[in-house]
Order: sequence, then structure tokens, then C-alpha cells
Amino acid sequence: MCVKMNVLLLFASGPDVFTISVDERAKHDQQFHGLSPSAGGFITGDQARNFFLQSGLSPPILAQIWALADMNSDGRMDIHEFSIAMKLIKLKLQGHPLPSALPPSMKQPLLPLPPQTTFGECSFTPKSLSNCADNSVVFMSPPLVSTAPPPLPQPIANGAPPTALMPPLSGFSLPGKLLLVSNLHCVFYSSSFCSAPSPQPPTDWAVPQSSRLKYRQLFNSHDKMMSGHLTGPQARTILMQSSLPQGQLATIWSLSDIDQDGKLTAEEFILAMHLIDMAMSGLPLPPVLPPEYLPPTFRRVRSDSVQSDQKSIQEEVEDESESCQEKKLPVTFEDKKRENFERGNLELEKRRQALQEQQRKEHERLAALEREEQERKERERLEQERKRLQELEKQLEKQRELERQREEERRRELERREAAKRELERQRQLEWERQRRQELLTQRNREQESIVLLKARKKTLEFELEALNDKKNQLEGKLRDVRFRLSNQRKEVEQTNQTRETRIAEITQLQQQLQESQQWLGRLIPDKQSLNDQLKQVQQSSLHSDSLSSLQKALDLKEISRKQLREQLDLVERETRAKLLEIDAFNTQLKQSNCCWYFGPFLHADLL
Repeated sequence: MCVKMNVLLLFASGPDVFTISVDERAKHDQQFHGLSPSAGGFITGDQARNFFLQSGLSPPILAQIWALADMNSDGRMDIHEFSIAMKLIKLKLQGHPLPSALPPSMKQPLLPLPPQTTFGECSFTPKSLSNCADNSVVFMSPPLVSTAPPPLPQPIANGAPPTALMPPLSGFSLPGKLLLVSNLHCVFYSSSFCSAPSPQPPTDWAVPQSSRLKYRQLFNSHDKMMSGHLTGPQARTILMQSSLPQGQLATIWSLSDIDQDGKLTAEEFILAMHLIDMAMSGLPLPPVLPPEYLPPTFRRVRSDSVQSDQKSIQEEVEDESESCQEKKLPVTFEDKKRENFERGNLELEKRRQALQEQQRKEHERLAALEREEQERKERERLEQERKRLQELEKQLEKQRELERQREEERRRELERREAAKRELERQRQLEWERQRRQELLTQRNREQESIVLLKARKKTLEFELEALNDKKNQLEGKLRDVRFRLSNQRKEVEQTNQTRETRIAEITQLQQQLQESQQWLGRLIPDKQSLNDQLKQVQQSSLHSDSLSSLQKALDLKEISRKQLREQLDLVERETRAKLLEIDAFNTQLKQSNCCWYFGPFLHADLL
């Protein structure tokens, strides 16, 4: 029922695009071996780069694919990393985006693919279909065969197996797809990889069931030849990975190699790994293997041999006791009573043993019947499972065919989309070119119009320039005239300055003469006064007329000279005023000439 539910969930869930199918894996293996890998099963970066460049992808995308596929970043690729890179290249060519991180379905550890076995050779453990609490399943591609041996898992003290290790599927195999159970509550365990089916381990074995499953898978992964045992060097290589001292490893080997044949069977290997877990967790190793640690197979063989030995010894003892009894003669009643009691005990013991033997045989018969019934049911179940698997194979084949058809349709649809996209891109490019051509034509017309306007503007400016040149020539002529007049005015100003200086000197001289005349006139005033006084005295004294006439003449002469001096003074004053007016006119003209001389160049520059 659990298998049926898992298969239904398998078909209900969609396929993972990152899953590597069997066909792809076989193709990748062939391509990988065609690149001539090294003895360690690796190809170099140059080999991978030259091969990947044939896909037509750009180097940046191939570099991103290399970063995703090279999980350990060692610059080389094994067959698993090469298959991941080829799958990513295929997805990129189909139009899928590259993931930012590698999907978990591609990170699964590599396990060797089991061969296609018949159903008669497979056997299920009684708990292979129990505890189906979680029925979720996903698709998983068959793991690629790794050239390196799988690493030994670190033993855990509580015996719980790591979740990354999943036991191999048992009872059937699906070509192209494998079921990966996402929870350890529903685990299929196969014992068909051994040379002979292992008997069901009893529940009283001290090794936990989780450790048995974990180390059974590790045993199967190293038993490449399906011989059912690991040789001494193989087992020693695995045991040395625990980093325990050589003394403890020797003790573990002596305890686990029960039959002392130098090889470890599956149960002996499981026992050895369990003892390693005990040693790593700090528990002491027992000097002698306890009975509860004895594997079930060896325990059954040992119990059968012990029972047969005890039975033969008991028969010998009984025969010896009977012979002694025959030889020994009873001497007393007590001896007879004791003898009868012993005989009764022997008879009871024989009957008890016979009853035990009968019960044992009955138990064995019932066990045989139960085993036969169980085997019959198992065969019927396997037959039903085989038929169901055949039906599943047919359905899977149909599904693969549908998947191929859908893939072909998707490819065709992608091609149609690409063609439509290219056509649309071409139409868009043509439309853009047409619009661009129209824009360029419009721009050319605008440029031509602007050129015409600029030419007209140029002619206008040329005419204006000619007019300005004419005006400039006129102004230059006027400027030359102004400069000539200015130079003449400068000369006149210089002459005027010289004349002014001469006139100033003359005025100064006339002023001095005027002052001297005034001083002389001032000196004559007392003389006049004295003469007037004398005249009065003469008149008073009635001087004779001669003296009077002489005085009158002298007075007249003085008066005439005074008038002359007054006239000279008036003339000098008039000349002085005229000279001053003339000097003022010359100063005004000089100021005007100076202004023209200062501002003439600026006016000429403004005219230019």
C-alpha cells in the first residue's frame, strides 16, 4: 500500500527540469570518456572549456555554468560535475534561466547504479515496507558512477543515520527514473545486492536498526563485485577513516571478524562500524564479544551446534549412567529407592526432552509452514509487484513518449517563437530605420532652410559691413581732420600760452610801473600841498608877480604831468583788462581744445 501511494504521488508530482535522465547520463558519460580523462577520473579546465565552447554560448555564461558545476572549486571536473555542466548548458540552450545556486537534485551524492535484477533474486526485509509515515516522493536522476570511493560517514553516538545517506531501493528498479524518499520513515531496503539474501536479523541484536541500514548501504557501495564480503584491505581502508588508534582498530577487527577468515561479511562490517561508534563516543570496547552483539546469522549457527553438542553429551551421559547402573548392585532399600527415584527423574527428563524435541520440531514445522506461507505470500506479492511495475514501466514509457512529444512541441513552439521574435525584430528594425530616415530627411530640410536663412543673413551682414566700412572710412577722415585741427589747436594753444606768458610779464611790468607811478604820485601830493601852502603864503605876503608866475608855471607843469600819469594809468588799466579778457578767452579755448584732445580717441572708437 505504501509503494502504491508513493508511485501515485510520483506521477502526481511534475518532473524537475534540473533532473538528469538516464539517456542524458549515458550520453554525458560517453562524452566525458571521449575527452580522455586522467587516471583519477578528472578532466582539466582547458579540456572542458574547449568542449563547452562548441555549444555556442558566450564565455560569461559558460563561466557562470562552470562556477555552478565545479562544486569543490578545484579547477577540474569529475564525471558528476561534467554531467551537471552539460545539463545546465542544455537548459540554457532551451531558454531556461540559470539558477543562482545549484539545485538539490543535482547535489545528491553519487551512488553506483544497481544492475537490472530479476524479481526471483530479490528479497525484502520484513520491515522494508513498514513505518510509511511520510509518502512524499520526488523524481531523481540515477546518480553518476563516481570514480572515487564514497567517504566514510562520521559515526554518531546515538546511532542515528545522516539524512544525506539514503538506502538503495529494493524489489524493483525503474529505468530512467528512481524514487527518492524524502523522509526516513518510508525506506526501501534491498538485500539483493549480496550474493545470498541475508536472513532477518532478530530484534534483540544490540546494533540499532538505523545503524544497520546506514552501514548496510555503506557496505553495498564498497562491495563492487557483489561478493557479499569486503576483503581485508578494503575494510582496513574504511576503518582507517575513523582516525582511531591502531590498537583499538585491531581489537575491533578481532571482535568483528567472528569466523576469522580475514574478510568481513555485511553483518560483521555493521558490527565493526557499531564498535567504532562506541569507541568514538568514549565507551570501552569489550574484551570478548557479548552475546547480544553476536550477529543473528552466527548466533543461529552457534545455537544449533551447541544444542547438538549438548544432546550428544547428554546421550553419552545417559548411556554411561545406564551401564553403571547395570554394573552397580543395590545393597539397601534406600539405595533402591534412590535408584528408582533417579530412574524416575531420568525417565521424566527423557520425556521432558522428548516433549521439548517434539515441541521444537512442531515449532520448526510451524515456522517452516509460516516461512513457506510467507514466501508464498512474498512470491505472490512480488508477482503482483512485478505486474504492477510492468504496468508502471508501460505508463512511464508512455509518459516518456508524451514527454518527448511535449519536448518536441515545446522545441517547435520555441522555434516558432524565435522566428516570430526575429520577424518582429526585423519589422521593428525596418520601422525604426524608416522613422530614422524620415527624421533625417526632416532634419536635412530644416538644415537646408537654416542654411538659406544663414546665407541671406550673410549677405545682409556683408552689406552692413560695407556700409560700416564706408562709415568707418568717413569717420577715419573726420578723425584725421579732427586730429589735424587738434594739432593746430595745440600749436595755437602753445603760441597762446607763450603770448599769455609774455602778456602776463608785460602786465606784471605795467603793474609795477603803475605802482611806481602811484608811489610817485603819492610823493607829489605832499609837494602839491606844500606848493599850495606856499602859494597861499605868497598870496598873503603879496609876493611879486614874477615869483607868482613862476610858481604858477611850476604848478601847471605839475598838473600836466599828473594828468599824463593819470592817462597813462588809465591806459595801462584798459590794456590790463583787455589782456585779462584775452587771457580768459584763450583759457576757455584751451580747455575746449584739451577736452577734444582727451575725448577724441574715445569718440573715434565709438564711431568704429
